[in-house]
Amino acid sequence: MWVTAYFAIIVLLALCVGLEFTARRLTPPQSTPTAVANPAFRRFQSIFLRAYLLALWADWLQGPYLYKLYRHYSFLESQIAILYVCGLASCVLFAPFSGWLPQALGRRQTCLLFCVSYSACCLTKLSRDYFVLIVGRILGGLSTSLLATTFEAWYVYRHVEVHDFPKEWIPSTFNKVATWNHGLAVGAGLVANLLAEWLHLGPVAPFLLAVPCLGCCSWLVLTDWGKEEAERGSEGDKQTLILGAANGGVARLSAKERFSRSCHDGLRCLLSDRRVLLLGGVQALFESVLYIFVFLWTPVLDPHGPPLGIVFSCLMAASMVGSLLYRLATSTRYRLQPGQVLCLAVLMAFFSFFMLTFSTVPGQPRPHDSFLAFLLLELACGLYFPAVSFLQGRVIPEEKRAGVLSWFRLPLHLLACLGLLALHGEVSGTGGGEGGGGTRHMFGGCAVMMLAALMAVISLFTLSRNDTDLRLEGCRGEGEMEKPIQAADGVKTGIMTQGKLSLANKASDSTGGEAFVAPAPPTYEEAVAGVSAPCYNDVEMLTEFSWDDANIRRVFIRKVYSILMIQLLVTVAIVALFTFCDPVKDYIQTNPGWYWASYVVFFVTYLTLSCCSGPRRQFPWNLILLAIFTLSLSYMTGMLSSFYNTKSVVMCLGITAAVCLVVTVFSFQTKLDVTTCHGVLFIFCMVMFISGLVLAIVLPFQYVPWLDAIYAALGAILFTMFLAFDTQLLMGNKRYAMSPEEYVFATLSIYLDIVYIFSFFLQIFGTRRD
Repeated sequence: MWVTAYFAIIVLLALCVGLEFTARRLTPPQSTPTAVANPAFRRFQSIFLRAYLLALWADWLQGPYLYKLYRHYSFLESQIAILYVCGLASCVLFAPFSGWLPQALGRRQTCLLFCVSYSACCLTKLSRDYFVLIVGRILGGLSTSLLATTFEAWYVYRHVEVHDFPKEWIPSTFNKVATWNHGLAVGAGLVANLLAEWLHLGPVAPFLLAVPCLGCCSWLVLTDWGKEEAERGSEGDKQTLILGAANGGVARLSAKERFSRSCHDGLRCLLSDRRVLLLGGVQALFESVLYIFVFLWTPVLDPHGPPLGIVFSCLMAASMVGSLLYRLATSTRYRLQPGQVLCLAVLMAFFSFFMLTFSTVPGQPRPHDSFLAFLLLELACGLYFPAVSFLQGRVIPEEKRAGVLSWFRLPLHLLACLGLLALHGEVSGTGGGEGGGGTRHMFGGCAVMMLAALMAVISLFTLSRNDTDLRLEGCRGEGEMEKPIQAADGVKTGIMTQGKLSLANKASDSTGGEAFVAPAPPTYEEAVAGVSAPCYNDVEMLTEFSWDDANIRRVFIRKVYSILMIQLLVTVAIVALFTFCDPVKDYIQTNPGWYWASYVVFFVTYLTLSCCSGPRRQFPWNLILLAIFTLSLSYMTGMLSSFYNTKSVVMCLGITAAVCLVVTVFSFQTKLDVTTCHGVLFIFCMVMFISGLVLAIVLPFQYVPWLDAIYAALGAILFTMFLAFDTQLLMGNKRYAMSPEEYVFATLSIYLDIVYIFSFFLQIFGTRRD
């Protein structure tokens, strides 16, 4: 694990640098550089950032070795779970008051309270007394709640009310905070590892280093912030103190009333808008699972001796990669919508927890697979947070946002507490702990919660599919048309919209009586050239379609089957290599991490090619992505084939070739229109999906051969039907057809059908090796 961790941090940091340069190159220059050129704003921003970044640095220093410290003090895993629950419970209790305290005590005074409470929290780590550590966790919950609200509240108030800077300048400051925050997190892991392991100061050293950092933060708040308030005045804080002294606490009552009104308005907004409710459900499920992950990553990896600080830096670097990928995906070049990125993030998180249920089997741990799953989860977090922040800014009114987010945090922390309490019950019983199944069961529960979050995201995406409020500027709605393409003679206009080609004929002279002569139909290259829709919603893959020239369809079919033959030859070659070459077969079977890595690549490229019409249509990126997709799926198929007898693999290859040939000839010759049966296929898919979930739960406990065989037979039938369906969509002579623009998607669909048919036949007829 040492080599893996150091190699991963080098690769991830290099990837971050490359993505940062790419993102800056693709990001257009700011149209209003006034904020950067304003010296008063830059001075005020610098005063805020110095103190706030020190507070964030002190917070990140405590991340890598918290669990390790408790184990160093010889506490059981169940006792450590209770300590974490106390911290989360204090977050639940203090989160509402974190919005009220700045109004009652003053914003700067509350920031000082944060520094004092967090310093006390760090100093409690010197004690081995369990009660003292519980007090420290309570103080940590209070400090975390204050850090999330107080510093930003001071900045926003001074920015708008005192300095009267434009509100449009606020994001520039918090964009800097977000950029620095990732770098601070990575650096905190490296420094913590230096102190705890390289200098052999023990796991308490990072917490002691955080204390002087918090002291510097409090000094800056006292001096720089105090001088800034003295120069510019602190009207709001002075008014609060004067009213409090004159009226005997009336100001405090006023603050309570404002807090109560904020909570009431937030609850009304939450219940009145279904979009807000679904978004809150996604946030509660996703982020509560992250709290459980924060507790579990150390006990999963620590028994295998990795440098925990370096591992923590790897996780933070993976999160930075995700945030940079979000910037690239939503740039004007690729134009993915935040809702689509959010769906991808939840899917990746679900897959990572699904991996962890297999890599944490009691007695058979796979730390490298677990480490890869953790990196994938952090990558999903990097995609998730900017996407959900964008959606929250669009669906929640600004004046009600604080109250709504307070209600969001309540189920979030409660779910996290319940999860840790459930883990405490598992590890306290027989067979718990690292050697038992408690950790694996918890990861399985997290996967179920991510599946529920995915359902909520899909519901939100369906509800707001045509909602322009939830879309980035520059992408069209679903019903909007492409920009007309002017014909060469200026008389006709070809309009490409939703995969259909229609001709809008218009005479050049409205008074002329000459008969209009229809032009020759376009060639294949002319018809599909220059058409690139930026959003998946703009293109219907399944549409009523008609082309006047059959030559366009023939060229399209030849193009698809030429690419398909190359894909199948590559797959057969890889399957043969993995089946007949014993050294290769032994290597891939003893290193399952490559299988999971290829699954991640397959998953991401498939979603990109299916959901994003820009990369799918833009040459040569579409063929590059298709090649990566083919290699990843071929590796997965070859690895699965290596576990079966060689004769079984050859026999299943022959059966698959015969079935695909018969289905293709049938689809070309029959008068039966399979494209009208998409409703039946959808129902069949839902049945297979539910059956697969049931089998995933049942088979690990007791293998039932006939259930496995029935499921494989149904899968082979379903994808044989899909092969006929996709082939007739490709032909274009039935009710529904696929647009000739979508040759990459057509190739991907048929190739995936054939590979799945082979996999299911292998599951039915294959004989496993001894």
